[in-house]
Formats: sequence, structure tokens, C-alpha cells
Amino acid sequence: MLREKGRTMRKDQRGFTIVELLIAVAILAIVVASVCSFILVGSRSYASANSDISVQQEAQLALNQMSDVLIDTTRSVNYVGYDTTGLATLALKDSEFGFEPVAKSLIMYNGAPVVTTTTNPDGTTTTATTIEEGNGNKHYHFYWDKNDETLYYFELPVQPDDVDAENNINVRFPAFGDPGWVVLAEHVTKFEVDLTQVEEKRVVQLNLTFVNGKREYNTSNNVTIRNKVAVNDAEIGPLNRKKTLSIIARETSVILEPGETYHFSTPKVTGQNVTDKSVTWSLVSPGSPSGGTYLTDTANGILKIAADEPAASFDVVITTNAVDSDGNHASCTIVVYIKRATGINMYKSADTNEENGPNEISPGCTFTISANVVGPRLGETCSACGESTEIDHYVSWEGNPYGNIYVWRIVDPQEYNPSMSWWKPKDHLKLIDQDQHSATFYLEKNTPDDGSFVFVVQAMSLLSTYPNEQGRCEYFVGEAIELKSVKGKENAAPLGGSLKYGEETLIKEIVEDLSTEGHKYVTCVRVVDNSGASPDRILLYFTTGDGADYRIAPDLFDLDLNGSYTFYMQALDPVSKENHKLGNHHQSDSNQEIWDEYINHLSPTKPYGYVGDKYDYRKVYYSVLDKPKLTFSYNNVSYKGKNITYDPVNIYSVGNGTGIVGEIKPTGYENIVQDNSVWTNYKNSLYEGEGTDISQWKKIYVFDEGTMSYEGKKEFAGKVTIDPKGSMFMKLEHQGDILGACGNYHIVPGMVYQNKQSDRYRIIGWSGFDFPNLPRKERYYEFDDSIIHVKVTSEFTMNIQDDWFKGQVLFPLPAQMAGNVLFPNMESADWQMSSGSWSGVALRDGQTNSENIEFSYVRYKYSKEHKAYYVEPVKVDIKAGEKKIVTHSYGVYVFEENGTKWDLHSKGYTTEKAMNFNVKQFDYNGGQYQTYFPLPTESDFPFTDTITETYTVLGIYNDGLWNAANLSGVLVKAQKNGDSYRIQFIKKNKANIWDVNNHKITVASYGVYTWSPEQTEWHKQEGYKPLPDEKDPDWVVNLTGLNWGGKTYMMYFPLPSEGGFPFSGSVKEIKGYKPTLYETTDIYGEHADTYKECTVKYEYSGGIHRIVFGDQWNTYGTFQCPDGGTSWSLVP
Repeated sequence: MLREKGRTMRKDQRGFTIVELLIAVAILAIVVASVCSFILVGSRSYASANSDISVQQEAQLALNQMSDVLIDTTRSVNYVGYDTTGLATLALKDSEFGFEPVAKSLIMYNGAPVVTTTTNPDGTTTTATTIEEGNGNKHYHFYWDKNDETLYYFELPVQPDDVDAENNINVRFPAFGDPGWVVLAEHVTKFEVDLTQVEEKRVVQLNLTFVNGKREYNTSNNVTIRNKVAVNDAEIGPLNRKKTLSIIARETSVILEPGETYHFSTPKVTGQNVTDKSVTWSLVSPGSPSGGTYLTDTANGILKIAADEPAASFDVVITTNAVDSDGNHASCTIVVYIKRATGINMYKSADTNEENGPNEISPGCTFTISANVVGPRLGETCSACGESTEIDHYVSWEGNPYGNIYVWRIVDPQEYNPSMSWWKPKDHLKLIDQDQHSATFYLEKNTPDDGSFVFVVQAMSLLSTYPNEQGRCEYFVGEAIELKSVKGKENAAPLGGSLKYGEETLIKEIVEDLSTEGHKYVTCVRVVDNSGASPDRILLYFTTGDGADYRIAPDLFDLDLNGSYTFYMQALDPVSKENHKLGNHHQSDSNQEIWDEYINHLSPTKPYGYVGDKYDYRKVYYSVLDKPKLTFSYNNVSYKGKNITYDPVNIYSVGNGTGIVGEIKPTGYENIVQDNSVWTNYKNSLYEGEGTDISQWKKIYVFDEGTMSYEGKKEFAGKVTIDPKGSMFMKLEHQGDILGACGNYHIVPGMVYQNKQSDRYRIIGWSGFDFPNLPRKERYYEFDDSIIHVKVTSEFTMNIQDDWFKGQVLFPLPAQMAGNVLFPNMESADWQMSSGSWSGVALRDGQTNSENIEFSYVRYKYSKEHKAYYVEPVKVDIKAGEKKIVTHSYGVYVFEENGTKWDLHSKGYTTEKAMNFNVKQFDYNGGQYQTYFPLPTESDFPFTDTITETYTVLGIYNDGLWNAANLSGVLVKAQKNGDSYRIQFIKKNKANIWDVNNHKITVASYGVYTWSPEQTEWHKQEGYKPLPDEKDPDWVVNLTGLNWGGKTYMMYFPLPSEGGFPFSGSVKEIKGYKPTLYETTDIYGEHADTYKECTVKYEYSGGIHRIVFGDQWNTYGTFQCPDGGTSWSLVP
């Protein structure tokens, strides 16, 4: 039984023996190895086949490109080999070289020669040969470098002067490696050309070998040239094989902000025999603790600035990947400046209790806290976002246009410590007004004043909390100031109005509630020199013939207008309290009694009020009178107490008897009366020199304070005359040594003023100055905060070296062109034509006297790829006697990003064509004339399916071929109908240049013409007729509804967001404002009213700017504009 059981148990066991497992694994390994081998062989076969296909495709493309170019060659084919020294040898095939070339070129020249014969006045003839441009004809150059195993390609437009006087080819391709060379094919190990059959059969044999890895591919082709061409007839210069390399960054420095990403412009890599223009970007010593400042793309220069980047600046280095002949890389450096807010300076800038310290406030008082954000590069435009720098020094405020919530606030300690619930600072301190620079607070009268109450006011940098599209991300920058509540001293009230030299200001609030039974008051004035240089001046007097008016006349004190003074003013009843009790209401005390009582009971501390009991009196008022400020208006912007940098003046742009400077005129004064006593004594002094230190400048023609007269020469440098009157100007009298007039000039305005004596006041007494014997002499005051800086240069913007003109031209830069009606569509990638002729100042080489140069029109365009503008000045001359039109291009000029001048891009050309008047019966000036406009079959026809308008210059001629006129700025509109065209000539005329306030544009059609295939001229369909007038698009009105004298007007008033907005800081009112008004029915803006004068008052509250126009009798209109608004709306 046991044996049976055991047998039974063995039969129930399941699994594999070790031998079985080993056999199975061996079989599986053989199968897997077979499959992997099959896959590997297939993959290698696919890769090899793919590589073969790639090489074949590249070879076929290269061969096709060369074949296509060869087929259409019209002038000559040249095959060149270069030895190790770079010497060029022409050959018909490779066996003729006699050496192993290290490089080869296949060059095709195109363009048919045109021979022009001109008959001279003496009867002889002159023959000239030019090359006909044709439709897009180009020269082609294929260059093979044996070491690089690369085939390169360059094409050059055909120019009329591509032939010399002996009819030889006169074309030079740029040095190999210059911009324009492109790679046609790589892995080219053999490049052979055979020209032996060109002259007989016009056949060129091409043979190229390509090797990629171990694969070799040979391709060849016989190309038959359509035209009979010359062979090897060009003079080929030697090949310079030395490698040179240079790199120039497009930006020398950039300003970025934390968190931003910036893509640098591609640097300009140049050099000979170098095609690798790639670079590597790297950083030098950024300081971000997090490592967040890094280049996200080291090949293309994309930089990320960390939010915690503390460095004020660091360097970015650009290094070429290629090397020169000495094995050196080229490199350049860009400085990256980090712009950020780092802190806020907070201080108490105003307090109705002037006795309080910097951090003290008193119950019942109003005070102002000012804040100024500080940090590196604030006020400079960021290179990434390009945003306005207006907010850089701002703190955030309630109602800001950015919706920022981190505004001025009174810190409540409960926000941090709930146990301090007993202390509620906002119950005592009230925030009553705030803006981007300051906030005004009022401390309640019931606030404890024992010094135990401390208030904390906080402000936050707007820049640090305001993100932008480029990812600005700073840590919030805030600051706080602590203020202690203390017992207030005697308070003085600020004067509601303002004091001015030359005025007798009537002040009513000072005598408010004071008894008028005596019909006069004692005017008590104390003048404190804020510099402490002179003693206080005290003066008591009766006002205006013993009347009840209270007037303050700063001139009484014979002050030096250069100083800053605080006037403390108080009114006393000259009738003692005792006399009032006795009923003697009109019995004033004597002058001596009043003086003795006042001076013996005068508070020795601010605000220096009378504190006695004998006379009734009211509180002291104060007002600060600073040095007068001058306001200039320049380029439609007002500058009050600010220096002005005049737009640079090129001396060659100034004609004889023409003003160099003369557009800046003073428009008003502050702190002084505006009448003839001031205007007629306005002076100007002229200095020359570098820097801003007036003591280092050379005196040219200046007003001397000692002699009270001008010193120096009114005419200097032998040719410039100065007029120092109210509207300062420098005038060029003649153009002798014109360069002597160049320099850095500084016009310092000033005035002669004499404090006025008045006999209308009865003086009671004085102290601190000898009132009866004041000198009151004329003194000269300079407005050294309103200096006008003028740079007069001789720099030109374009250097033309051309057969028609060699010299310098003052051609407008792109920024100036953008504002010129001659150049609409400045950003167009297609060639545009100026809307008229352009003329400007030019200076021929070797000459000292400038002249005027005129271009009939200017072609222009913009390239986004190269970030550059291109212009081509063109002159059209008519040879009436020969019935020819000569068109001359002075060349194409380029203005690159960050450039300063126009650089020559390609040279110009001259073409002649028969004068073919194809526009007949052209209506002009009441007569009929003839002119020319290209037909659709001609190469210079300007219209396409997408271009339907252009500007042109039309030369108008009578039957005798006399030039009647040149119509510039003619708008031509085209309409295509199948293969036919309809064109219309339109002229738009603005008002005369001297009528600057007339914005009407008159429009007229000079005719409609049509053309159909097979026709040789334009056929007239419609003659001259006026078209509806238009409004100048540059004329903008943003305020309508001003009701003045029974008429309703519209005008333009600067918006709060614009630089010309006249209200800033403490300026809340403008007197003597003269707007340019148009009646609302004047839809074209023809008839401006510039004679009306008014006062404009301003206030700002809750994000709304409000202005009121009026005078002392009437209000002409109230208008408002929200933050960020684009117009002023009438407030009913």
C-alpha cells in the first residue's frame, strides 16, 4: 500500500525540470536574436536608403538651380579656379588649370548693353554704353570651397553702369562671407564645369559629386543656353582667403525689470570667408540668489531676469562660434541694467502748524505726507516693455487708472495684533485726499496730544505692484512713516489766494468778523526770510486811504526777488476795546500807541501774532512768496521753471537772414504781476560752452547786473546776430565761415525789476529794515531754472557719392519722416513713393557754402526682418530738346535699428527713355496740357492686384514742350476691370503754411482716363472737377460745448495723460489762457478764434479731472475727463 501511495504522489507533481527550462531559454534566445537582427538590418537599410534619397534630392536641387540660371544667361559665362594664394585663373575646363584649385566659381553676367549716342554742341558725338536692367535681371555667382565641401550662391541686381568706358564688364560681387551669400548644397566633394562647347553649341556641362558618410552620388547635366553669350570675358580679381571676423551688438545696453524676459536683437556678424554667423550668448556675474537669472536660449539670446535679481547691472557676452585665421573668436558685450524700485522716501511736506517737528502732528491740523520712490534706472524706459516711465516714481493711490489696490493707508494695528482693539487710529486720523505723490490727512481735534498716540501711514510703490505684459515681477516695495500726536502751538491759517510782486492783493478773510465800526483796520505784516540771511521785516499800516480793505503789497518791503519769504499777516482794530465800551467807535489810538502796544505784545514764536488785550484782532494767516518763475511754450508743451533742450539745429539748414533760434517765447510769469512793467524789461543772455555749470561758459552777449546793460558782441563769429528781446533769437547774417556758428549755446532769460513805491498807505511803524530810506533801485534777476540749451551742429544724415552729386545731405531720419505728409505708410514692406518732391540742405564735397538739393520723389519701405528702413532718392529731368526723360537714382540707403545716419546700401543708376506723352488733354489751370504716366504694359507701372493707389509727380507740358508745372503729391487711384484699367488723378491742397489754424483740405480731380490692351496711351473719360472738401486728419478736437459770447465752440485741450497737460503739483489755475477756438458749425476748422482770453481752473477727485473755463464774471463751460480718458465731456 505504501508503495502505491508513493507512486500516486509522484504522478500528481507539476512543473519543469531545470533541463527543460535551459532548453526553452536557449530556443527563446535564438528566436529573439533572429528578430533583433532582422530589425537592425531593416533599420540600417532604411537609414542608408533615406540618406541616399536625401543626397540625391540635394544634388538634384543644386543642379536644377544652376541649370535654370544658365539657360537664361544673356551676356557671358565665366569658369574660375583659385590657387592656394587666391589667384584667379579662367579656364574652359578643369584640365586647363595646371594646378589643383582650392576653390572654384561659375559666374554668369546678364543685361544687354545699350549704346546711346549724344550730339554735342560742336557737332561731335559722344557714345555711352549702359546695361539695360530688364525685368528683374541679375548676375549670378556659384562658389565651391573644396575644404568646406560646400557650394555657395549669390545674386546681384543688374545696374545700368555694370559696364566701363571700354565696354568691359564692371561688376564686383561682395567678398565671400559678406551678407547675401547663401548655402546651395553641402557634402559637395567635386565641382567641375566644361565650357568648351559654349561658343559652338551654347552647351555647358556640369558635373557634381556628393558624399554623405560612405555613400557617393555623381550627377551631371548638359545645359543649353538660349542666347549667344561670351565666354570668360570678365576680369576676375584674386580671392582673399584670409578669415576675418567681427561682431557688433545691436544694443550696447538694455534696461530690464525683475521677472521680465527679453529677446536680444540678432548681432551683426561680419567677416571675409566666414559663413557661420551663429553665436553663443553667456552671462557674467548675475546675482540672483535663486539662480533665476539665466539665458533660456544661449543660441538666440533670450534672457530671463529673476524676481530676486539684486544686481544693479551685469554683462551679457556674445561670442562667435566661428574663428578667424588666427583661431580667435570675436565677442562683444551688452550691459544689462536692472531697473527696480528699492525704497520710498516719505516725509511730512506740509503742516498747518509749522511749529511741529518732522514726525509731529497736532489735533485740528491738516498735514501732507509726500513720497518719492527711489531705485536704480527709474525714469528710464525699459527695453522689454517699452512702457512710459510716468509711474516709476509714483506710489499707488485711490482711483489710479491701473486698478491697483495697494494705496495710501493708515495702518491699523488690529490687523496684526487683535488684542489692540482699544486703539483705533482711523477714528482720529482721516485721509482726505491722495495722489501719486502725496496724501493729505486731518487729525481730529479730540485726539489726545500727550505724545502717547502714534500713527503709522504707509505707501506702496506702484511700479513694484504693477505687472506688465513682459512679466514684471518685483517684491512689493513699501514704506511707512510714524507720526506722534502732540499739543499744537498757535496755528496760522494758509492764505486762500497768493501774493505777487507788483500787485496789491485784496484779502477779505483776514478781517472776517472784525468790527467795521471804525471803517479801517491796521494791517500787520511780518516778512521772514526763509534762508535766515536777513532779519524779519515788520510793517504796520492803514490800508487804502483809511478804508476797510485789507491789502498786501510785497513791493513795500523792497525784497530781493531771488529769495523765498513767508508773509505772516494779521488784522487789528485800531479802536481799543475800552473806547468801544465808551461808545467811541471811531476814536482810533495814535500811530505811536498802536505801534507800542503791538510790538510789546508780539509773540516771539511762529506765527508771530499779536497776543495783547488792548485791541481786538483775528488769527494770523501766512503765505509763501518764492522767486518768480517763467513759463515757456515750446512744441505745444508748457515749461514752468524748467530748463528746455531745444531740438538740435543744423547750421546748413539755416538760410541767410533766417533765425537759428526763435520759436521759444515766454508765455507767463508766476509770483509776479504780468504787465508791461515786466514784459518790457525781459532780457536774454547768450553763453556758449559744455556742461551745465554757467560759471564755465563763455559769455557771448550777456546782460550785466553791475552796469545794467549788455556786454559782449551782438554779432559774433562774423556772421550770427543776436536779438536779446522778449523772443530771443539767433540769426544767420551770412554764410562765411559757417562752421564758426556751431557750438553748444545757452540762452539764460532774465528781467530788470524795481519794487514799486506806493503813497496810498499810511505807515504806522516798522522794524527790521529802514522803511523810509529803502533804495528801491532796479535789479537784474536771472531765471536760472529756465535756461534754453541749443546745440548748433554741422552734421548731415546722408553721404551721397554719385555722378550727379557728391557730398552731404540733411535728409530726415525715419522718426522725422513719420511725421511728414510726404511719407505716409512708413511701415509698409512694399516700396512706397513719396506724395511729392522733397528738397533740403546739401553740402558738396570741398565746398563751405550749402545749397539746396531736390529729389523729384523718394521711394521708401521698411523691412521687419532686418529692422531697417530703406529710401531711394530719385531725380527726374526732362530734356525737352531731345524729347527724353532722364531718371536718376542716387542709390538706395538704409537706416538700421539704433542707427544715426543713412548708410549706402546699393549704388544708383541713370536711365533715359523717349518722352512719350501718353496722357493728353490734361486739364490744368484753365488750359489743356500733356503728361506721362506708365502704361500697364510697362515695367514701372505701379499698380498690382493689391496696390491700387500711389502718389506721383506729374510734369505738365504744352504743345511746345515747355514745362508748365510739376504737380507733386498727385494721388493716382486705379481700378482694374479684367485686363483694362481706369485711373483718376486727384490733388489735395492744404491751406497756406502761414495759415496754421486752417485745417480745410480742398480736393479736385484732374481727370479720369482708361486703357485697354493693345492701346498705346491713356484715353480721357472725364475732365477736371472739384471733389468734396476734407478735414485735415491731423486736426483733432476733444472738447465741444464751450459757450462764449452767445456762440458754441470746440477746441483741443491737453488730456491729463499727455505731457502738455498744464496742471501738475500745486498748479490749480491758469490765468490769461488763450485757446484756439472753432465754432461747432466750422466742420473743416477753417476759421480759428485765437483772441479770446480766460482763466482755467482745475480740480481732481475720485479719478475725475475737471476743468472750468471762465473769468471773474462768467463761466463758459465745465468739462471733465476720467483717468485714462480720451476726451473732455461737458458737465451740464
